Amino acid sequence: MNMTLTKRSIFKSFIFRLSSIILVGNAILNINNPYVYGKNFGRHGAGKIFAAGIVVGSIRHCDRSTLLVETPEKESSDAIADKRKYQKHEAGEEIKAGDIHQESSLLPQKYMVNHQSIRQEEFQKNKKERQVLLDENWRDWEENWRDYYTALAVSVNIGSTVDTLPGQHMMLKISDQDYYYSHGVFYVSSGGTYTVVPPPYGAVVATILTNYTVVQKGDKEYLNSGGVFYQKTDNGFQVVAPPTGAIINKLPIYARSTLIDGELYYVFGDAYYQPAFRRGATAFKIVKNPSVVFRPSAESRLKELERQAIVSRKNDLDEIARKEVELAVLDQKINDIKNRLRTNSSNTDDSLDTMLAMANEKEYLVNLLEQLRSERETEEKKEEVEIEKLKSKQEKNKQESISMDIRKEIIHKYEKIVSLKYGKDMQETAWSSLVNSFPKAKGLAIGDIERLKQIYGIPLVKLRSSYKDLTVSNVHSISDIYIRSKHDWGCYAYSTINHNYEPKSANGNNLVFDNVTGLMWHQSGSDNYIKWNKAKQWLKDLNSSGYAGYHDWRLPSLAEAVSLLESNRKNETLYIDTVFHNKQKRIWTGNKLTGSASAWLVDFQVGTMRWLNIDEKCYVRPVRHRK
Repeated sequence: MNMTLTKRSIFKSFIFRLSSIILVGNAILNINNPYVYGKNFGRHGAGKIFAAGIVVGSIRHCDRSTLLVETPEKESSDAIADKRKYQKHEAGEEIKAGDIHQESSLLPQKYMVNHQSIRQEEFQKNKKERQVLLDENWRDWEENWRDYYTALAVSVNIGSTVDTLPGQHMMLKISDQDYYYSHGVFYVSSGGTYTVVPPPYGAVVATILTNYTVVQKGDKEYLNSGGVFYQKTDNGFQVVAPPTGAIINKLPIYARSTLIDGELYYVFGDAYYQPAFRRGATAFKIVKNPSVVFRPSAESRLKELERQAIVSRKNDLDEIARKEVELAVLDQKINDIKNRLRTNSSNTDDSLDTMLAMANEKEYLVNLLEQLRSERETEEKKEEVEIEKLKSKQEKNKQESISMDIRKEIIHKYEKIVSLKYGKDMQETAWSSLVNSFPKAKGLAIGDIERLKQIYGIPLVKLRSSYKDLTVSNVHSISDIYIRSKHDWGCYAYSTINHNYEPKSANGNNLVFDNVTGLMWHQSGSDNYIKWNKAKQWLKDLNSSGYAGYHDWRLPSLAEAVSLLESNRKNETLYIDTVFHNKQKRIWTGNKLTGSASAWLVDFQVGTMRWLNIDEKCYVRPVRHRK
């Protein structure tokens, strides 16, 4: 019976393959015959051959499973292994879903049902584990590490998932946890997907991103890439904890500021930084987590010192009072003896020895009282000094505890005053008022705002410098602008940034430094209107010539260009500062309008952000980051 079934199966398989070949050949020969692929397909030979092939193939498919069940001696090793796993499952033994053979068609129907049930349970379990992973770690990841990948210019964030890993990746095992690494990003497998996680300490990778800086700490060298530190090993680069005590020149992008016990810190990941100075410039020192060690605040220390001073004074005064009572009692005894001797009524207690003892005791008590009073006076002076010092520190901490936003607002008000025509003569008074909120500013030259910001770690206003297509809604949501009115073509707006422009000249070329945004602007820009696509060639020529000694001039982003919009007309009816040339009434940006052949521009003549077809013309005002 087994032999017959096998031969029958082989024969039907041969017929199926033969019919398939005939079908394909006929289709190729009649590729241009509309009747073959039209409504009359079934009436022609190709259709009949195709139908026959389907029937035979169906019979063959139905017989295949029967054949394999009825001839167990011919089963594959994989099928035998799968049946053994099925028997284990029936006996109540644990079977891992990854061990189940994927060719499930080789197994009995009952096993197939159980197999699918196990896979579904495993999927749900992995899904729950992934959700727990995110729930337990999301807050810390989101707060501390989300911007790490932004700093590396990678389009993923902590907690995001991907279905498949990048083609070029490597697997790492750290503390019994499998990690996957690719182009600066770390993943863990979870529920059939891969979740982006923070860089694990101890991981060794073959390469790191090229935008790293070398940090020296003693005789050890570290590589800092986006706020993550590596050390070179024989096998590659190992992720390590930030080296405490090391000094870096630049904070990781998006490092957030915080005040702990009146002290300013910057936090990124699990690293804490404090402003430091190196070679006359502001730097940042990696320090221990200040929250780990309990340090009472100046206010609590003041309260405790005042409490201790009260207790100490009471104890000392009580002791002095007791000694004064003892001295009074002794004086009374001495007076009693004197009175008896005057009246000749002395007794045995009036002997010379008694009087000598009393005299010695009185001398002791008088000296002791003088000492206690002197010590009490000295202690009070000391306590007053300590209390005054703590009160002064408390007031200082109160001033230091002013939030970064409040500090920025205070500086903004000062800069606004000195920027006004009739406010310049109030600069000295305004600066004195400013210093009251910035104790560390004492001794600085009047108006040295840039140095003040360095001391207090106030970062520059960061503007998006990358280009991407923007919708009108995207434009309405740009930060650091005030929108006068919204429209479907853009908006009337002006910048809320209080700039500190500084005109410069280099190699005979005029520039404008913005000390608030860190941007360097071409003072004038193009002499003529230019089409958007032609602007790129104009910039290429500008960079080739090395304008002002630089070769990285570019179109401003819309966020950068709109930062130049003033709230009032200043430059011959233009909404732009007089430090800039007034010929360029509207300028191109590097951003295009989503889904169109138009690009965004800033119009200084009417104070708007709007879009224009790239075949139209605008002026070009190049920009670059000041380094």
